[in-house]
Amino acid sequence: SVRFAVSTVGFSSFFFSGGGPLAVSGVETGRLSDYGRVSAGLQMVSISDETGYVYLEKQICVPMDGAVTIAFINTDFGLDLVEIRDIFCNGAIHTGCFRLGNLSITNRRINVSLNSGLTFRAVGYRELTRFEYLLTGYYMVSVYSSHVYSMNIILNSNLYIRGNTSYTLY
Repeated sequence: SVRFAVSTVGFSSFFFSGGGPLAVSGVETGRLSDYGRVSAGLQMVSISDETGYVYLEKQICVPMDGAVTIAFINTDFGLDLVEIRDIFCNGAIHTGCFRLGNLSITNRRINVSLNSGLTFRAVGYRELTRFEYLLTGYYMVSVYSSHVYSMNIILNSNLYIRGNTSYTLY
């Protein structure tokens, strides 16, 4: 299974194609597509706009036994894709799993706290953390820029963690 995430800035919606019948259209910045099924192994992915202009073509590896999120990102040198294995952790009925993926080129290091307790520190651009196990319930998620001289808040949001469910904050 493959899905697409768009974290680029300054573009409209995108059309993704690859892996034979896989085609996803209208994915906008800050959004995830639904999963689509493709053959496992190496697949060529093409990203274009509604006019057919191709921004990027790149080969990805689709795992045989799982799912992958392909994130479309800004880099210092243009646009790129990042492959993120969607690993599901085995939480208990009263425990969920939470991890962080920093896809923000403008916030190269971030901190994330849940209910005011620092959970992830100095997560770098293009870095994916390990899962943390959390009890089911509501959490206040706060994302901060992690600069040497300051910590500025980027985002506050509420999240409900369900048991035996995996979450990734991008």
